[in-house]
Amino acid sequence: MFQDVQRRIEAMQQEVQAVRVPVEDPEGLVRLIAGPGGAFEDLAIADRAYRLSAEELAELVTRTMKDGTARADERVRRIAADMAKGERP
Repeated sequence: MFQDVQRRIEAMQQEVQAVRVPVEDPEGLVRLIAGPGGAFEDLAIADRAYRLSAEELAELVTRTMKDGTARADERVRRIAADMAKGERP
């Protein structure tokens, strides 16, 4: 039984570590891939975004990152909830 629980926990950890959520602001100026807990990678800023002021661009990047992080964190919560219900290996 202990080995089964340990196997399930390891599988969940791997699944959580693999969570990546592509996200883009509504105007398509900022794109990135978000992970849980505020992690992100592959930030791309469209040339059109440079027409914004530095403050506006920073705000747009921050909003996009927060949106992606929230989505990634929600996926992690679903993974944990499914595991608790026995719906994941």
